[in-house]
Amino acid sequence: RPIPCSLMAPGGAHPALVSAWLLFLFTHVAAPPPEPYYMQVVQSCELDEASGAVQAVTRYALNGEDVLQYHGDQNRWFSVHPAAWRMAERWNREREMLAGINAHTPQQCRTFIRITSPFTAQTTAQPTVHVSLVRGTRGQPRRLMCHVTGFYPRDIEVTWEREGRGALGEQMTSRIRPNGDPTFQIQVSIELGLGEHVCVVRHVSLGGAPLRITWGECGGGGWEWSTLYGREGQGSWGQKGRGFRQQQTPSLPPPLSLTHSIP
Repeated sequence: RPIPCSLMAPGGAHPALVSAWLLFLFTHVAAPPPEPYYMQVVQSCELDEASGAVQAVTRYALNGEDVLQYHGDQNRWFSVHPAAWRMAERWNREREMLAGINAHTPQQCRTFIRITSPFTAQTTAQPTVHVSLVRGTRGQPRRLMCHVTGFYPRDIEVTWEREGRGALGEQMTSRIRPNGDPTFQIQVSIELGLGEHVCVVRHVSLGGAPLRITWGECGGGGWEWSTLYGREGQGSWGQKGRGFRQQQTPSLPPPLSLTHSIP
C-alpha cells in the first residue's frame, strides 16, 4: 500500500519542465484536459504486504490522473498514460534526468512505514462536503458542484441524483486527488435543472450511512447559498429559494463549519 511522504518535487526532476511537457503532450497528442490545470508531484513508499518488499515511487499527475512514475529500485521512468511514453523513453536515455532524483531509500521507506502504519492500518477520516452553485459563462449552463475533501482511505463514491433518480451519465468529475496529508479530495458537478438535486457521498468512514446533501426549491428571492458539511450536515436556506438540507444524518459528531452565500 502506498504511504504518501510529501507533496514536493524531487530535487533533480525539474517539476516546471515536467509540467510544461505534460501540458504540451495532453494538448497536442491527447484530448486536452479542462481548465484549470493541476500538476501534482507525490513521493511515496509502497509496501508489498505479501513479500515485505518496499520501493520508493515518485508520481507525476495532471488533473488528478497519473501520467508518469519514477521507480527508485529500478532507476527508471514509466509512462502511466499513453501520451507520456515518449517522455519516459527519452528521460531513461538521458541519464542526467535520473541522477538528481531525490527518491527515498528502502531504509527510509521502512522507517516511514513503521511510523505511519498505525494510522494507515486503523484510522479512517470522514469527508467534509462543500456544495455550491457555479455560475455559467459564455452560454454554458449553471452547474452544482459537490466538493468532497479530507477523507481516508482513498476509495469513495460521490454521485448526483435529480428528482430521485441517478444522473451518472450527466456528471463531470475531477477524479480523486491527494491532499497534502494522507487524505484525498474529489469534485463532482452536474448541470442545474428543475426540481431537487442531491449529492450522495458513500465512504467507509460513514459506517454504511451515506451523506445526502439536497439542493431544493423553497420559494422567495435573494441569495444563493454555499454550505460546508462536516461529519453531520445541517442545512441553511437562502432567500432566493434554493438551498441545502440534510436528508439523512448518520450518528456522527457535529458539523465542522458552515459558510454563507455566494454574492
